[in-house]
Amino acid sequence: MPALAFHQQRGVITMMALMVVSVFALTIIFTVTDLALNDSRMTGSMTASGQAFAGAETGIEEALYRLATTPGVEHLSLTLDGGHVEVALAPNPADSFQRIITATSTDPTGKRRVVRLVVQTSFFSGGFDSAVQTGGGGLEMDNNSWVDGNVFSNGSILGGSGVKREIRGNVTVAGAGTLDNIWVRQLNGSGATAYAQTIKNAVIDEDAYYQDITDSTVAGTAHPGSPNRAPMPLAIDDADLQLWKNEITALGQPAIPPSALTDCPAQAPYDSGTYYCITTATTLGGRKIEADVYVKGDVTLTLDGNLWITGKLIFGDSGNGALQAAPSLGDGSAVIMTDGTIDISNNYAVQGSGSPKSFVLLVTSSPNIDVEPPAIFASNGSQSLILAAPHGEIRVKNGGAVNASLAEKIRLNQNSHVTYNVNLASFFVPGANGNAMVIVPDTWEER
Repeated sequence: MPALAFHQQRGVITMMALMVVSVFALTIIFTVTDLALNDSRMTGSMTASGQAFAGAETGIEEALYRLATTPGVEHLSLTLDGGHVEVALAPNPADSFQRIITATSTDPTGKRRVVRLVVQTSFFSGGFDSAVQTGGGGLEMDNNSWVDGNVFSNGSILGGSGVKREIRGNVTVAGAGTLDNIWVRQLNGSGATAYAQTIKNAVIDEDAYYQDITDSTVAGTAHPGSPNRAPMPLAIDDADLQLWKNEITALGQPAIPPSALTDCPAQAPYDSGTYYCITTATTLGGRKIEADVYVKGDVTLTLDGNLWITGKLIFGDSGNGALQAAPSLGDGSAVIMTDGTIDISNNYAVQGSGSPKSFVLLVTSSPNIDVEPPAIFASNGSQSLILAAPHGEIRVKNGGAVNASLAEKIRLNQNSHVTYNVNLASFFVPGANGNAMVIVPDTWEER
């Protein structure tokens, strides 16, 4: 019996040992299998992440190519190996000659990578979200004048007396300015929120943010004690003008002098010998004119590039003339810069190249404010005109109509108005020497 018990005990021990070994072996097998599966998952994840990153890089490369050939491009959508890439190309608010490119790539498994960089270009990339933007001189509105679109002013917005002037959009008065005798009106889906330190004699169809308010109605939510909004620099400044002037100088074309007296009207001031007179259909671009310029009222002036005038610019009355961007510019816009004042007569049409994204920009360095003539005196019904006087006053004549306007000060005479064109949200002015680009150092970001 003891021998039998011993053999049985030894058999049990042997079986237990085999079971332990088996369990240990199975544990190793399961561990190795689990590690292999985890490694497979990790490899798959890394592959997916790498595929998404490669897609984002491809999106960046495609955006750079498109910018070189079509500077007006704003958005791209690409499909790569079952994945999807969305690329946004936005103007840089800090530098109008830069674009911010953001590529978002999603692979077939849902993994996402984003690559972002900033590109310095040779072309101006503009974008206005307001119909009117002013410096510290603010906005003055006479009887029956109005604005269709948002307004941003670093100075007060004053509606005079009598019937309230209408602004059909959101209104911001930055700093310690006042909003006075204005109806901030909600119309056709526009915003109607007002921001100002002081609001007086106003009607606000939506919310109002302020510190002081008197004799006013707020249909939305009132926010007393709100902090003042910070002033904002004008969307076109001296640096932009200088770059455009430098481009024209670099082209090496001789400056255009004043015309012979026989080529100008025999009347003052055009018979002074200081004017370059355009009395027949003319195409100009990439040139500097060292003179005052007169454009006859029934003449078409076509811009196939930017123009720099060292004197004043006058468009004549009593005609059906036109100022237009050349069709060859496509979606591109053209600029006339003057060191003197600009006077645009009634009935003088201004139009782009034929594309709804094409505009003509009239920009002056004149500092004239509250004097005659103002920096820009305009009367026009165009949907393709941008006016800019970074140091002076834009005055819209009685009954006149313009698009986006930015100036140190703007005044709307009786029955005049500014109407925002939605295509102003993004536009470009081609470079005179082609569309050169370089990636701005230290702007490459990945996430």
